[in-house]
Amino acid sequence: MCLDKGAYDYLVKLFSTRELICRIRANIECSILRRKILYHRYKQEDIKQLLLSIINTILSESDLDKTLLYITKEIYRRLPCEKIFIISNELSKNNKIVIPYENDSEDLTPIINLFSEINANNNDNSQPFTRSQKYFNENLVVDISLNEYCDEVHKNVSILSVEIRLDDNFWGWIKVHRSQHSVWVDSEIELLQQISNHISLAITYAKLLEEIGEKEIQIKAAEFANNAKTQY
Repeated sequence: MCLDKGAYDYLVKLFSTRELICRIRANIECSILRRKILYHRYKQEDIKQLLLSIINTILSESDLDKTLLYITKEIYRRLPCEKIFIISNELSKNNKIVIPYENDSEDLTPIINLFSEINANNNDNSQPFTRSQKYFNENLVVDISLNEYCDEVHKNVSILSVEIRLDDNFWGWIKVHRSQHSVWVDSEIELLQQISNHISLAITYAKLLEEIGEKEIQIKAAEFANNAKTQY
């Protein structure tokens, strides 16, 4: 399309070869910029819909483990990675969710790589992470290790870890693995922080339902006791 536009301009008004090349180059750059803007809008809309779907799942699902499993799978479909862990600091048998897990038959094909650059020749891909690496490493909520041995997979990997907090207390981690020395861009880190906040909401909601259930049991037990007394 850009080349056709440049050729059309040339037919309408004759240009020198240098002017024609400059016009074609400008048209190509404008086309790439438009594609990047549309791509950014699509990415933002998909993330918005993901966060809304997480909220809907939280409100409709009373089983916290199922909610966390859903969230983990949705992250895996969007964030280029090898494995994702949600690890709870609470002492229980099921304090870890891993995606993909061994013998997982479910289709976890990525929806789209939302964080890949349109222009593969762009040399600034790693710049956002480089500029903010010190900030994220000083931020206790986020931890980045580009080459760390992981016992779960028995090899060195690049790990992005984001804390999950509950009422200002440490609850656990979201950990995402890639091949060693892989970088993490700011938009990926910010997405994981947003999801961490939603997981905190899910845990709070689950605990609230549990408390409501216990209170209802207590109320019904008290009513039963009162009814039993009136019979004597």
